[in-house]
Formats: sequence, structure tokens, C-alpha cells
Amino acid sequence: MTLTDDKIKEIAELLECGMVCYIHKHTLNIEYYPDYNELYMDPEEWEDTIKKVQSHLDEYICIKKMDAKHAFQVMEAFTRTLTDLEFKQELEHCLSTKKPFQNFRFLMVNSKYKSMWLEHKKQAIINWVRHQLDF
Repeated sequence: MTLTDDKIKEIAELLECGMVCYIHKHTLNIEYYPDYNELYMDPEEWEDTIKKVQSHLDEYICIKKMDAKHAFQVMEAFTRTLTDLEFKQELEHCLSTKKPFQNFRFLMVNSKYKSMWLEHKKQAIINWVRHQLDF
């Protein structure tokens, strides 16, 4: 299956927003709706899309969001790229304590490395999508 870079980026952005994405195997159209596990999910708003996909599930490829293990590895990989040893050590420490995702986000929010992190994460999610398409 070959999708354009723009479609792959679109899927990555949707996943990051908490959507579950489905790609039609023949038309390559993207269908999406919020993850059932999200608290803000109102199934009525998405009923038509959910029915469309679920009634023809064999015609779609489901693209899932990155699991916690891989998301943690993305944070570790980003941390390894830093040359600022002091900040790198802070990130390494927060990754080794309880609530590493929360602590990592807290450090990154006001960090001068925030834009680098967001770009790194974006590229990692794009690669995650590409990997799922390579079946």
C-alpha cells in the first residue's frame, strides 16, 4: 500500500489527537473517530463513521496509536540526542522515576528544546504509521 507523505502526516496528526484511523484498502480513503478509551468520546457524533468502518472492517487497515512502550522509547531516543548534559541528565532522571510521561512533559513544556522535541515526536509518529503500513 502506497500513501502519499501528506496522507501519512495526516494520519500521524490524527493519531496524536486521539483518533483511531482506518485506511480503505482499495480507495486509500482515511476514516477516523475518537478512541473509545478517551473520556471525551461521544459515540453519537461519530456513529455514521463507526458503522461504516465496522460493517466493512475487512476492507480497512486499522492504524493504531503508538503504545506506551514505544512512546517511552521515543522519549529515550530524544534524550540521547541532546548535547546539553545538564538537561539531558534531568530528562534521564525523570524517565527513571514514577510517572515518566508526566514528568517528561513537565520538563519539556518550558524548555528551549520543546520545538526539537515536538519535531522528533512528530517524525517518530510518522515512522510508526509507515511501519504499520509495511505489511
